[in-house]
Amino acid sequence: DLYVFPEFQNRGIGSAVIQKCCGSVQTPIMLYVFIRNTRAVELYKRMGFEVTETIKDSRFIMRYEK
Repeated sequence: DLYVFPEFQNRGIGSAVIQKCCGSVQTPIMLYVFIRNTRAVELYKRMGFEVTETIKDSRFIMRYEK
């Protein structure tokens, strides 16, 4: 799980963590994200993840590949 407390959001922390993780593991990388968490979905999309599947209208499976 990745969660940045509200008082620390919009400072690039989440992006930095994602970049570090993506750079240190082999791709593809798959993750679940709740559809209603639109800020997280948009962040992952900006970082290069794509929605590959929808689970029970509540979660996306997103995939990143170098």
